[in-house]
Amino acid sequence: MSVNPSKAMVLAAGLGLRMRPLTDHLPKPLVRVAGRPLLDHVLDKLAAAGVTEAVVNVHYLPDQIIDHVASRTRPRVIISDERDQVLGTGGGIVKALPLLGAEPFFHINSDTMWIDGVQSNLKRLADAPTRERVKADMGREGTDWENQWLGAGSAEGVMVAEVLDPKLKPYEGKTIAAIAAAESKDPRDAVIDIVLADRANAGCIIAIMDEKDVRAALASPLVSFGTDSPAKATDGPLSHETSHPRGWGSAARILGYYVREEKVLRLEEAIRKMTSFAAEAAGLPDRGLVKPGFAADLAVFDPATVRSNATFETPNRYSEGFRYVAVNGVLVIDDGKITGKKPGRALRGPGYRKSPKAGSPAKKP
Repeated sequence: MSVNPSKAMVLAAGLGLRMRPLTDHLPKPLVRVAGRPLLDHVLDKLAAAGVTEAVVNVHYLPDQIIDHVASRTRPRVIISDERDQVLGTGGGIVKALPLLGAEPFFHINSDTMWIDGVQSNLKRLADAPTRERVKADMGREGTDWENQWLGAGSAEGVMVAEVLDPKLKPYEGKTIAAIAAAESKDPRDAVIDIVLADRANAGCIIAIMDEKDVRAALASPLVSFGTDSPAKATDGPLSHETSHPRGWGSAARILGYYVREEKVLRLEEAIRKMTSFAAEAAGLPDRGLVKPGFAADLAVFDPATVRSNATFETPNRYSEGFRYVAVNGVLVIDDGKITGKKPGRALRGPGYRKSPKAGSPAKKP
């Protein structure tokens, strides 16, 4: 039922800002934990899982990483060079796709460590006594760990968002309750079976937010709007996986539902929270307002028709009601149609420090 990828994508291009000063002169993947670089721990785990080739993207102090992995054979390391511009998670994967090929692959951060005990955690989970202990713990309230299973209301509040194994794709967009009912099994067994079948790669959406809290946050003058969802599309490489509907319709959901229908806040205030307030909070001095000298990031929409089409079950849907959208003065939506133009660029906040040239240490501002 599961696949065993032979390739992996290891994200190692980050600046490591949150680990300064450790990363002033050393890329984060080479920071040592338990006597060895983080990157070595990750590559060792991948080798143990049967991975023979790992694509590692580099940007910050790239030569140090390249030199470090040059002699590695298990797995063999292929470099995806991003020293000119760091591309983020989605962009890094797209750039590396020619190196990764068409088959499924592992995707892991270079600072991610899966800590096993005497035996593999996946093997332990497959062990009958351990499975029963996990099931018992899932139904137990406690203070030693956050039980999101109970917090979400158990099976009805947990939905499979995305999986790696193509054979498990029918599970995407379904709650654990629905999956368990269809397969006539305990919902907790359904969760464990999916974790095992997808080798701990499956992602989920948990319903732990209270609508009253959402409305209070939307109306608060202290809260601006944004989303942490990665880039997705309805076609091409970024369309192969489902995602969270917030990545497709956050703005439209607020404008159409909470402003027009529920009147939780005024239209003018919602727009301010999405534009000037958000830009100011992020430290972007030339964005968020329509005025001379500012970047022409503009959206023309119809307040009477704007709406989100994305749902938890089928999130990969564009919103309605946005007639024109310009990014840096270039139309990317023209009369409701995507133009295919790509004028966007990475925006840097006040915490950004330019990556030094290869081989030279970082300089403090």
